[in-house]
Amino acid sequence: MKLATLAPRRWLSVTGKSLLPMAALTSGIIFGIEIAKMASASNVHTWATPLITVFFVTIVAALASFTFLRREERLRRKMASNEERYRLLFERSLVGAYRTTLDGRVLDCNVAFCQMFGYASREEVIGNSVDVGYLSPTDREQFIDKLRAERHLINFEQRLRRRDGTVATVLNSATLAEEENVSGPVIKGSLTDISALRHAELEHRRLAAIVRCSDDAIISLTIAGVIETWNQGAERVYGYSANEVIGKSIDFLAPADRSTEFRQILERIGNDNEVSEFETFHARKDSRQIAISLSVSPITNSTGVVVGASSIARDITEKKRSEDALRKSEVQYRLLFDCNPFPMWVFDRNTLRFLAVNQAAILQYGFSEQELLAMTIADI
Repeated sequence: MKLATLAPRRWLSVTGKSLLPMAALTSGIIFGIEIAKMASASNVHTWATPLITVFFVTIVAALASFTFLRREERLRRKMASNEERYRLLFERSLVGAYRTTLDGRVLDCNVAFCQMFGYASREEVIGNSVDVGYLSPTDREQFIDKLRAERHLINFEQRLRRRDGTVATVLNSATLAEEENVSGPVIKGSLTDISALRHAELEHRRLAAIVRCSDDAIISLTIAGVIETWNQGAERVYGYSANEVIGKSIDFLAPADRSTEFRQILERIGNDNEVSEFETFHARKDSRQIAISLSVSPITNSTGVVVGASSIARDITEKKRSEDALRKSEVQYRLLFDCNPFPMWVFDRNTLRFLAVNQAAILQYGFSEQELLAMTIADI
């Protein structure tokens, strides 16, 4: 890839070729003038001064030429060094760099460009068409039309096809330019693969939709307990809007007799970096206490340090109320069963084995409770 401009080198070449003849011509003219003067003079002293002049003029011209040639050589070496440096940057850059003709033929590309699209070497790409990398001809036409109109594009987002058929999302920065030895405009550009970023953004939107629509209260906190996010489920569970609570400490949700509960949870998570699950009670905006099933998970930074917590709270007040009612009902029926004066038992309809017997049945049949539970109805 020809990265250095040719203008300075061309100027040096032309100037270097013309300066020496000019210096020689100038010296020759001065020398001729002085010879003419000396020819018209017969005095030896008259000849001495022109000879000295010619000598010094020749020396000055030679020094000027030598100085210029040294300067030209230093500049040429510097330009060659810069060109080599840019070549190394081009070839070893982590960003995919390329040069193509306007019709799509690849003139040059670096290793990162090849790897981005699943090719093992530059030889597999150079000389081929970039059309195979576009999902449709229309996509390339739109890119070319926009580049022709603007001449220069920065971070133009495209979806391109890799060698294995998978799709890569890239940012394409391209310039339309002219080059010697290439007929027609040349596209010079670089590609940055942002596929992972777009995938992460998609996953983030999916998770955000799940969080937003969840019936559970999903809350994120700093490690100090300050509320950072508050979903619609939290608004339904606790009665507070997001604007009322974001930026405040979550301690206000704990009843008076559990005022330090959140602080203890966050300290434990910060130390152990483990999920904490338990049941507790929280206070709603209308001052009612509700039973909560709470799961608190640590949020870590890139180095694994806990910087916050994610809390998922589910209102289990009705569930607890139903469980209490069922438990009370079980106790009542158990008392009726155990204290009934008539023999009663419960058995499995398939195996006919006794599952429970009351005291009256034990007394009537003369077997112990353990013996009856090992028997079937057929045994009595």
